[in-house]
Amino acid sequence: MRLRSPLLTVLGLLAASCTALAHDTWFELRTDASSPTLLLGTGNRFPVQESRLEAEHLKRHGCARQSDLAAGGAASGRALAPVGGPAGRLPNALPLRVPKAVTEGDATTCWASLVAFEVELDASKVEAYFKEVGAGPSLRAAWATEQAAGRPWLERFVKHARLELGGASSQPVGMTLEALMLQGANPKVAQDLRFQLLHEGRPLADQPVEWVSERSPLGIWRRTDAQGQVVLALPLSGRWLMRSVLLRPPAQAGERWQSDFVTLAFEVTPAAR
Repeated sequence: MRLRSPLLTVLGLLAASCTALAHDTWFELRTDASSPTLLLGTGNRFPVQESRLEAEHLKRHGCARQSDLAAGGAASGRALAPVGGPAGRLPNALPLRVPKAVTEGDATTCWASLVAFEVELDASKVEAYFKEVGAGPSLRAAWATEQAAGRPWLERFVKHARLELGGASSQPVGMTLEALMLQGANPKVAQDLRFQLLHEGRPLADQPVEWVSERSPLGIWRRTDAQGQVVLALPLSGRWLMRSVLLRPPAQAGERWQSDFVTLAFEVTPAAR
């Protein structure tokens, strides 16, 4: 498998040696630092980040108080700043400083979209990739057509990540693919939570989505409804990751497959007694 980037190669984003091919990129809050810090990394399976990104790979990023997002949109956000010195040189994640003004007194949303990368995937790996993204019959039929014509798997992909701190936010921030939690301030175990996927600002219907807990290796799969939504009660407390990959076949013969990866990181608290 060969990766190409307009900037630098990210080792491990889609490594052939790993079991899973649909590597996700997500935010993790670091609480042991002197000020709020987010770790942005890529892993084979949540919650273990395995591969570091670099600041050059960030295209759009920021944090905003949710009240400011509701009033002014993503323009109200402040950019994330890479942590300097030895603390910023982690092998498995990029540490980013959260602006202090953003985190004071309100729930916060943080986000990042990366630059596009290109990959050539060995044909023997495609079926495993399809399973990782929940691919349906139409994608499999498109790949069968490509194979019959003797064309290789060439793909261009973009990663998007979002983190909710302190509650749900229904406000989009302008990423190409976005995952939102529409309701569930301070979400709890067994509480009905409403999620939504947006593609280019519009609800994304019939899209496979997986929820992964830090406490279980088993994911929960659902498909979005006509409004791009899923209502789901999660069974475990702790950190969760909502993940989805929007994969599209080549628009014309010989062109690349296109994909957008999205994650939404959030925390579920135990149910009240």
